[in-house]
Amino acid sequence: MTDHIISVKNLSHTYQSGPLQKAALIDITMEIERGSCAAIIGITGSGKSTLVQHFNGLLRPTSGTVAVDGVNVQARGGDLKVLRQRVGMLFQFPEAQLFEHTVYADVAFGPRRLKLSKREVRTRVLQALETVGLPPHTYAQRSPFELSGGQRRRVALAGVLAMSPKILVLDEPTTGLDADGRTEFYYYLQRVQQKDGVTVILVSHDMSEVATLADQLFVLHNGRLVMQGTPRTIFGQGNILHQWGLTEPPLSELLIQLRKQGLAIPLDVFTLEEALHALQEIETIRHEKENLHRLQGRTKLLLLAWFTVYIVIANNYMWHFVPYLVLAALSFLGVVISGISLHHVWRRMRLLLLLMLLGAIPTLFTTDGTVKPLYTFGPFPTSFDFIRWSIVAYGVLLTIYIALFLLPIPSLQNISLRSWLKRFRIPLIFITLGVIVLLWLIRNIPPGATFPVGPFVITNLGVWSLFSLYTVFIVLYIFSLLLTMTTTPIALIEGLTMLLTPLRWLKLPVDDFALMTLIALRFIPTLIEEVEQLLKAQISRGADYAHGTLRERTQSLIALFVPLLQGVFRRASDLATALESRGYEIGSHQTRLHEKRLGAIDYGVLALVVIITVGSFFV
Repeated sequence: MTDHIISVKNLSHTYQSGPLQKAALIDITMEIERGSCAAIIGITGSGKSTLVQHFNGLLRPTSGTVAVDGVNVQARGGDLKVLRQRVGMLFQFPEAQLFEHTVYADVAFGPRRLKLSKREVRTRVLQALETVGLPPHTYAQRSPFELSGGQRRRVALAGVLAMSPKILVLDEPTTGLDADGRTEFYYYLQRVQQKDGVTVILVSHDMSEVATLADQLFVLHNGRLVMQGTPRTIFGQGNILHQWGLTEPPLSELLIQLRKQGLAIPLDVFTLEEALHALQEIETIRHEKENLHRLQGRTKLLLLAWFTVYIVIANNYMWHFVPYLVLAALSFLGVVISGISLHHVWRRMRLLLLLMLLGAIPTLFTTDGTVKPLYTFGPFPTSFDFIRWSIVAYGVLLTIYIALFLLPIPSLQNISLRSWLKRFRIPLIFITLGVIVLLWLIRNIPPGATFPVGPFVITNLGVWSLFSLYTVFIVLYIFSLLLTMTTTPIALIEGLTMLLTPLRWLKLPVDDFALMTLIALRFIPTLIEEVEQLLKAQISRGADYAHGTLRERTQSLIALFVPLLQGVFRRASDLATALESRGYEIGSHQTRLHEKRLGAIDYGVLALVVIITVGSFFV
């Protein structure tokens, strides 16, 4: 059975300020296990500090109950005194509470209030100083005001530990400390927990600290407990955290970005050690399947160019499917060898495949009577009035949709209708484009007239065109995806520059083109990252891009685009300064890339692909 040292049931707390009331906590129910490290997170004003002040009786519930190590917080007298001996609290900037002339005297302040013997006081003080890494023979008789900020913070922690608490509550304990100071503080805090079995309750805005230290995690928002669980579970739900104004730890965000880049990192990876192990496994697999990665960028570009020529030739061999089977096999083999997950490729392709299919379907139909028809349907007699009223009905439905989606109707704010309506955006766009085409087709038809639609003839040429165009698109997209995901931007530009080298004889600026392309490839991801950061920052300040009137959304977009443009100009200026400081001048002689010779694997792959593809025409 789990031993809960703190049990909170239906806790509510209201601050009374004259005639005004503010509900700081609303119906909180939670349990904290003995000996664990629990973290309470939330944006400013979410009720974190109010909640932890109930744990040692600094505040009493307006309603509900709080039991700490068997003591009811609402108790008075002796029980409350016992409670405060068991629960030690460290608030923000705890070094501000130091006041004695020596470190020893300050740490001894609490034990002396307990009326312990001098021997017991001395024992507790010395043990506490040793625990926090301040040797008594060096620091006991020094003034606390002569110490560094991190050392004073540890003196304050020692003063709490000298009370021998069972529970240690830390409210933003590392605020104001540098990286080294934070690392030292949490190192000694973990020593306390492991050595004495103290239950630690941490209030923090630093998601990295929370992810590293906590066993349990509680998320507060506007006085309500909105999420609870392990850090692994909570930080795995980044989209939900964003709703509460929080972000994942930097490591979790990094893993998300790596997964988006196609690295098959398991979703249950959470700690730094697990991430390193997963990346090592991926690297091992990559070394085992590294042939595609070992190819030079020049070789991959040549292969892509050859496949393009090969497909153009294959389209002239109607109903000869062997070249297409070879292309499918080579593309699948490339995905497998590269180590890219098929799920990632499918996720990147599915929308494009749908759009390409919709664009290729019209190639099925023709009115040319010289080709072999496979199926004919139509003509369909249609009246002008029927089309007109159909368009009017669609216009009415579209108007209703826009009204439901854009207007701030109060009854729709708290239901899922808006998210449901969003799913119809893309179909409505295609239907609208179809209506525009239909209006163009009937532009010369007099009102009230009847005219035929069709006939629609599906021919062998139309079927072949649909198959070949669709296959060409899929294959070229997969090969382009493999090229970009297995080749760094620098290697890609180097390869392209080497292939364009003969154009130097025509006095074309090949090297300038390569440099500008490389800068663009490095610059665009930086801008995308800045857009994401600005979005998060503006959303946390109240900007709403999904709801509200058109005017409100426009204001939110202005709040995004103005700083974005400032950032673009700033980065462009920094880039120009950097290029100028390195002596770059347009049109001047530049150091050229060193041409690396193709290796045996490059020649082998090129020869093998050419032999297989050319041979497919003779099968």
